[in-house]
This record gives sequence, structure tokens and C-alpha cells, in this order.
Amino acid sequence: MIGYEKRSVINHHVLTATPNITVFEALSLMSYNHSDYLFIVNQNQASNSSAGKLIGIFIESDLVRLTANQIDLNSITIENVMNRKLVTIAETESQDIFIALTKFRNHKIHHLPVVDNENNLIGVITPQTIREIIQPLDLLRQKRVSEVMTPNVVSLTANASILELTQIMAQQQVCCVVIVEDTVAKIPLGIITEHDIVEFCNHKLDLTTKFSTLINKPLLQIKAFDSMWNANQIMQTRQVQHLVVTDDKNYLVGLITQTQILEAINYVELLQTVETLQDIVEEQTSELNKLNKQLQREVKHRKLYEAKLRSSEEQMRALFEAMSDIILLVNIDGAKVGTVQILPTYYGYEEEFKINLAAEMVECFHKQQTAPLWLEKVSEALRKKQIINFDYSLQCNNSERWFSANISPIAENKVLWVARDISRHKYLEVALQISETQERQKAQQLEVALTELKRAEVKLILDEKMASLGRMVGGIAHEINNPNNFIYANIQPANEYAQELLNLVKSYQLHYPQPVPEISQQQAAIDLEYISQDFPKLLGSIQEGAERISKIVKLLQAFSNTDNPKYKKINIHESLDTVVQLLQHRLQAQSHRSSIQIIKEYNLKTSVECYPGQITQVFISIIANAIDAIEEKIKKSTNIELQSIHSFIRIRTQLTNQHAVIRISNNGAIIKSEIISKIFDPFFTTKAPGQGTGLGLSICYKIISDAHHGQITCHSAEGQDTEFVISLPIQQRL
Repeated sequence: MIGYEKRSVINHHVLTATPNITVFEALSLMSYNHSDYLFIVNQNQASNSSAGKLIGIFIESDLVRLTANQIDLNSITIENVMNRKLVTIAETESQDIFIALTKFRNHKIHHLPVVDNENNLIGVITPQTIREIIQPLDLLRQKRVSEVMTPNVVSLTANASILELTQIMAQQQVCCVVIVEDTVAKIPLGIITEHDIVEFCNHKLDLTTKFSTLINKPLLQIKAFDSMWNANQIMQTRQVQHLVVTDDKNYLVGLITQTQILEAINYVELLQTVETLQDIVEEQTSELNKLNKQLQREVKHRKLYEAKLRSSEEQMRALFEAMSDIILLVNIDGAKVGTVQILPTYYGYEEEFKINLAAEMVECFHKQQTAPLWLEKVSEALRKKQIINFDYSLQCNNSERWFSANISPIAENKVLWVARDISRHKYLEVALQISETQERQKAQQLEVALTELKRAEVKLILDEKMASLGRMVGGIAHEINNPNNFIYANIQPANEYAQELLNLVKSYQLHYPQPVPEISQQQAAIDLEYISQDFPKLLGSIQEGAERISKIVKLLQAFSNTDNPKYKKINIHESLDTVVQLLQHRLQAQSHRSSIQIIKEYNLKTSVECYPGQITQVFISIIANAIDAIEEKIKKSTNIELQSIHSFIRIRTQLTNQHAVIRISNNGAIIKSEIISKIFDPFFTTKAPGQGTGLGLSICYKIISDAHHGQITCHSAEGQDTEFVISLPIQQRL
């Protein structure tokens, strides 16, 4: 069973009423709460966790039927008109989304009440709540509106009345009617739904009112070739349940509803998607469990090692306390060491070794390298009249031993030097440091591995998106190119035919200078002289337009070529010019601003080895962001400030240290210092939800740094232009 744990598909805030209220009272409740249904319950039998016993439902189509029959809504109770044949779902079954989907599909319903074992109303499931939970974006993107829309749409002209419309809706059993200009052209003007009928009745409008006086808001439309995902987004954003579908001439061709979007989801595809996600989660969970067990083992070993270490330290401490230390009696004579007496209390060593060790200690008071330091420690103890601690090492019999000395003043010029062997402690301390260093390195390596895994995941997503975009752009270019070739191929013959006809007319004028009156009148009416001069210009304009379309197609085809596995030498300036032409529609003057000026300072005299499609993508992203920054600045400016704003984008190129350096700057809104360090991070964006994914600049960074071994940086500060700097090697290393 496939369920959903984090978010519930059940809406527990249901609209209910008792069966004794009038239909008009029920209508007022539905209108006030913006609800398209009303559950009828027996509240005398309600439990603490329910709204009451469910006995019926009243929906907008029931009101349409009553209105069509001109029944007085104030004189009839809801009990007499409600629907008692209910399709319900148990609370335990509601955790399986496929059970709910099956009930919606089989019974053609829009409301699925959730009840407990005693038929108490718990909540309701609607197509809207299901769509919000599953969010089948990929499935909806793959389907066109034309595949699932209702082509046979009931329509009326704006001269029809409310009563006529309700009668049509009741007879045809439809939930809405599209208002059109006339019955022939069928250009949609508006849409009347069951919810609108509810509002009409709630406001007690005259049923003879014409719709021409009621249509006052723009009609939401969608094209037949649009994706179901776009339709879903419009419905969610605009909070509507119906969309009118039109063709490219804005003629009415169909209607799409929330229910049809839900029915468009292929159960098998949805199940496969969910199962695939579950497999991925299980696989990742298994890997995480393995890593967790490994870490637990390492932690256990570490604790055992620390326990052993503590035990060793305790043993060593006990050993040190049990054994005698090496004790020296040091006498200071003026500013130098006098006599050093060895006290026979060092029984923790072998006889020969202790003699050598003690002799080495005494020797340190007189060696040139150690004498100053040792004299300083003794003098410090005598001066402060307190115990001084001093750690040192000695070489004895080709081995290094560490000691901790407590220097205690016992007279004005004498100290007691008590040396305790701490070699074992030092060795263990070094071993512990080495172990900690190794563990830290392992943790760092694991962190690096996780980071690389995330980067690889993001790269896979980005690569797939770019491949899909390339295929789409290439397909569009191909579809545009075919009819354009047809136009371009027919321009020359058309021009030749026109010239021949004009020459024929001129011959007639030459040989028949005085034509009959009818021809003279027609010649004057059509202005033959103007046509003979303007017609070649017209054909020239068509040819120029066809050539421009051909150029745009070539640009699109060049951009779509992103999957070329080999580097190619290109002219960077041509690539930049291509991008500027592709974005020309955004650079042109708009209703709220003047045009954006492109300033070119090209100083690069050599070609650059790169992936052309990827580099074009980088330029598109950066220049598009520059346009967005200018738009943002203009949006925040006052009318007086707008008069002095001259928007521009400056593009500069140069050769520096065998690298092509491209600088793209703009005088738009600046990027704050706390944001600059994050702009190349995946999924980071400052744009509003739905306006940006946060992947554009991240893709640019990966293309420049990973695919081309270059660098990309950004600089922005108050009073300065925002500038992106791209550095590309002239020749790529293999």
C-alpha cells in the first residue's frame, strides 16, 4: 500500500449543516465559505472527533437543477433535495492514494467524504487535495491539453438569461457553460460555472438578467497545445476549477477541469514513479545504515582505545607513585651551577642504565646547549621561592626519554630537582594525536565524498535539463525552418511573375495610351503607378523577413548543439553576437522603459577552444540576469529617476596570459555583499517562487570551471556596475 505520512490528503475542515435548513440558507453558507459542497449531518449523534452522522450531500449542480425548475429556494428544506446516495471512503483506506483515485474515476464524483466505522464524518478528499499531495509534475508535462480536454463544450451567446443557462446546464448535465460572441465563430467571452449560479441565487438576481451585463472580468484561457502542467499551474495560482481551451485563432475548441487533470495521471506511470522513488530511498537508506554501522564500530573501537589509554595512564601513575624518582641536589654558586649531587633514590631502573641516565642529567647542567636553560629554571625557582615544573628529554643508550622535573627551593642557593620519567605518557600522547589526526582525516574524506556525491547528483539533473532543452530548441528550429524554406523558395518566382505582369501593363500603356473608360477608372482606383513601385519593395521586405527567420533558425540550431563531445575552436565575438540577437526582444524598448543599450568593446583577436553550445548557454544566462537586474532597478525607481536612467550592458573581451577574458557588466540593481558568495551555489536564488530555480549561475560555474578549466567571478558594489568576469584558456588541455 502506498500512503503519505508527512501531509494528509484529507481536508478536516468540512462545511456541514443539519437537514432542516432551507435551500437558500444552505446556499448562503456555501457562498460565504466559498464552498462547492455542503455535507448534511445529524449532529445529535456527533462524537468528539467527528462532525456528526453523514446522511447526505448538496452540491452546486443540485442548485442549478432547482433554479432551472424555478423552485422557490426559501420554501424547501435541504432534506428534500439532498443526495442520499453517497460514495464514501473509510479513514483507514484514505491512506492509500490509489483507492481514492479509483473511487473518483469510477463514480465520476468531485467530493469523497471520509467516515469512521460508525459513518461519522471525519473530513473530505477532493481532486484538489490529491493534486497538492502527489504533484505529478513529470507526468503532467508529458501530456498536452488537447489529449484530455472536453471538445464538446456547451456554449451560449451573451444575450441568454440566467434562467436559460440553468435550464441548459440541467438538461445537458454540465457544470459550466461558455459565453461566446456568436454561435458560428465561437470566440469565448466568459464562462459561467455552477459556483456562479450559487452567487447569482445568493444575491437574488433576476433570472431574466442577460449575461452581457454580468461579464466583467477577463477570461482565463489556455491553448490546446499547452502542457497539462501549465494548466495545473494556472488553476492553482488563480484558484479556478475550469479553463477554456482555444486554438491559435482564439476559437473555442474545448474545456478542461480539475477532475480531468487528475484523470490524466496514468496509474501505471504514477505507480512506477513511486516505486522507483521507494527503491532509491531504500537503496540510500541501506547505504546510510552501512555507514552508520561502520561509524558505530569505529566509535566503539575508539572508546575501547580511550579506555585502554586511561587504564594505561592509571597504571603508569600508580607505577610512578610506587617507584622512586631521580633526585638531584643542585647548588648555585653566584651566577653559575656549583655542585650537583645525585641522591640514591632511583630504584626504578637497571643499575647500568640508571648510572648512565643520572650522569646524563648532571652533564646537562654543564653542556653549552642546555646549561643556560637549566640554570634559568633553577634561578626562577629561587627567585620566586616556589616550585617550578620543567619538562625535558634526554638521550641515553640511543633512546630518548622524557622527564618532568619539579624544581623546589630548599635554601637561598639550593634546589631539589625531582625528575619523574614520563616517556610512556609522552609516547601515548603522540599516538593519540596521530590517531585523532587520522580520524579527522577520515571524517574530512567522508565529507568530501558526500560533497562530490551531491555535486554529481546536481550535474546529472542539469545535464538532463540541458539535453531536453537542446532537443526542444532543435525541434522548434526544424519546424520553423521548413515553412520558411517554402516562403524563401517562392519569393524569387513571385518577383519574376510580378515584373513580367508589370512589364505587360507598361506595354499596354505604351501601345494603347488611351484605354477605354472602364479601364481608366479601374487604373485610377488601384493607383497602378504606386503598385508598380511598391510591389517590388513588398517582395523585398518578405525576402528580408525570410532571411532573418533563417538566421534565427541557425542561431537556435547552434544553441541546441550542446551535446557535442569534442572541443571546437570558435569566435567568441560571434557567440556573443548570437546571444544578443536571441535576447533582442528583451533588449528592445518596453511600455515601462526605454531600450537597453549593448556596448561592445571587442579586443580578442584569436579563437577559443571550447564547447560552443555550453559557452552560448553561459552568455545567455549572464546577459539575461543582467536584463533582470536592470528591470529590478527600473521597477524600484520613481518617475523622476526613470528620466535619468540610461540602461546599458557592456561586453568587453581581451587576451591575458593565454586566456580569453570576457567581462559582462550592467548598471542595474547591485548584488549585496552577503549574497555574492552564494550566487554560484546550486538552488540559491533571490527571485520570487516560480520566477527562478537557482540553477542558472550554478550551471555557468560548472561549465566554466569543470568543463573548460576556467574561472568565473562576480563583482558588485554600491555606486559601481555589477560585473561578471569569465576567464577561458585559449586551448583546452586533454
